[in-house]
Amino acid sequence: MLADARRVSSRNLGVRQNTAGDGLEIVMTNRPDFEAITVGPDGGDPAHKITIGQQDNQADNPNPAKGNYIKGLDNTQWDAGNVVADRAATEGQLSQAITDISGKDKGGFGLADEAGGTVKKDLGQTVTVKGDGKNIETKVNGDALEVSLKKDVVLGDDGSLKAGNTTINGDGVETNKVKVGDITITQNGINGGAKQITNIASGINGKKYADAGDNNAASIGDVKQLAKNEAKASEAKSGKNITVNDDHTVNLNDDIILGNDSNKQVAINGSNGQVVIGSGDSAMTLGKQANTAGDSNPENGNYLNGLDNKKWDGEHIQSGRAATEDQLKTVSDKVNSGRKFQGDDGKDVTVDLGKTLNIKGGATAVSDANNVGIVRGDDNTLNVRLAKDLKGLDSVTTGNTTINNSGLTVKGDDNHKDITIQQGNVNMGGNKITGVAPGAVTPDSTDAVNGSQLYAAGQAIS
Repeated sequence: MLADARRVSSRNLGVRQNTAGDGLEIVMTNRPDFEAITVGPDGGDPAHKITIGQQDNQADNPNPAKGNYIKGLDNTQWDAGNVVADRAATEGQLSQAITDISGKDKGGFGLADEAGGTVKKDLGQTVTVKGDGKNIETKVNGDALEVSLKKDVVLGDDGSLKAGNTTINGDGVETNKVKVGDITITQNGINGGAKQITNIASGINGKKYADAGDNNAASIGDVKQLAKNEAKASEAKSGKNITVNDDHTVNLNDDIILGNDSNKQVAINGSNGQVVIGSGDSAMTLGKQANTAGDSNPENGNYLNGLDNKKWDGEHIQSGRAATEDQLKTVSDKVNSGRKFQGDDGKDVTVDLGKTLNIKGGATAVSDANNVGIVRGDDNTLNVRLAKDLKGLDSVTTGNTTINNSGLTVKGDDNHKDITIQQGNVNMGGNKITGVAPGAVTPDSTDAVNGSQLYAAGQAIS
């Protein structure tokens, strides 16, 4: 007899007659249902028993007051260096692991500076990153912490900035090169970048030229004074290109000739506004001159004649050199010759540039783009090809035969009706089926028989 009926479930145990038929036996169901299972020696220390299933929870735990739990496990201490794989952990071990990871003593989050100083906080706490208050500032931008240099950097009397070979400190700027726009200053000199140098002191500074320093820069005032003094001490004489007046005013003549060799000299005619380089048939003339009769440009205009580059070769050009109208005509003739196209018949079709080439195939309805392809061939040829497998067609007609989505139709003539083959239906239209091979005549045959077989069958019956 069981000592405590309350601890027995009728769902799990049953009573049946034994095999001998002389008594009863208690048996357990194949799939017992327990609220909880306790594993451990009977009557032993409850602290060393494991209970699995429905049981009470402690009052301050956030999980349900009564639920499915496993209690009594002995592995309550956590050592990350000594673990047993696949063994169930306890909440006590989990609590220790979280403390080891998040606590600043063993885990947490920390930062270190270049000098070896460190700051450490528990996970979840904030480590503040501060600038120096003068030149570096920090700012949170979205989910990022930005550390930036202020626009105005203050380094103090003993501070300095260095970038490459350039050093800026309290004594000034030391560098191998200074560049401001087009102006550069290096140890080899100063390039003014075609800019004026203004507001400079006189290099003479009231002294005689002989007494002034040879390395002093001269101002425009110094140059004017020097020119004035030199003009008084020198005598200018008129020549073939200049005229000198009594007051020492020097003027260029209207007509100026540079050079002594007539084949190479340059003549500037100020009266008619022309510059002639060379002479005779090889002369090159720039400026106001008569135009060729019949030209669409002005009869008299500013032109440059005498250039020798009259032929055009697009593969060999001189960049920046003036082209001639002869070269432009060659290019224009080639452009106006248009583009030539040729079909399989070998005949050319010439189309001017800018005009439309009409390519016609007869059909107006849109066809599937995958049925016709254009393939590059040899000798600048584009071949139009029909696909081996045609798709997306509405119908195909050859002679009296049409194939479309409905099936196949053979159009009849005056003596025959149409023949159609459609899904699940063949209509011969009253026409004969000839040339049929003898079919197998067996109990399970589905072959068609021909007239000779029917005749033989009829003869056999008769």
